[in-house]
Amino acid sequence: MKNHKKVLSLFVLAGLLVFLSGCSGDITKPIVVSEGNWFEWILVIPIAWVMSFFSQLLNNSFAMGIIITTIIVRTIAWPIYAKSNDLSIKMAVAQPEMQRVQAKYAGRKDPESQQKMQMETMAVYKKYGINFMGLSYVA
Repeated sequence: MKNHKKVLSLFVLAGLLVFLSGCSGDITKPIVVSEGNWFEWILVIPIAWVMSFFSQLLNNSFAMGIIITTIIVRTIAWPIYAKSNDLSIKMAVAQPEMQRVQAKYAGRKDPESQQKMQMETMAVYKKYGINFMGLSYVA
């Protein structure tokens, strides 16, 4: 079962890599707005336009355009970064209790013990306000 999950995870990761690469065929051709596919219209063209706009404002300095565009994108994505950082801090704080629960049920493979371990794990998550779906528990 674990091998199936690893293989499935590998395929999902490879699929995401292909999806996010946005390959459109001939890589020697520049991106043209009139010929852009949906991926380019959603992500590539708007960011390229912002970068070009700031580059032209700053005397055709593409380095500054890239820096300013990066700052803008990071600022827009800040809530995602903050939530991820918050989750990793909460997980680090809860780790000792999680290890105790795992050690308590280490040798037990019966369904009742596994269910009890899941219940105790969820109690630890609730205690520290950890939720992987993006919403926080009220502590």
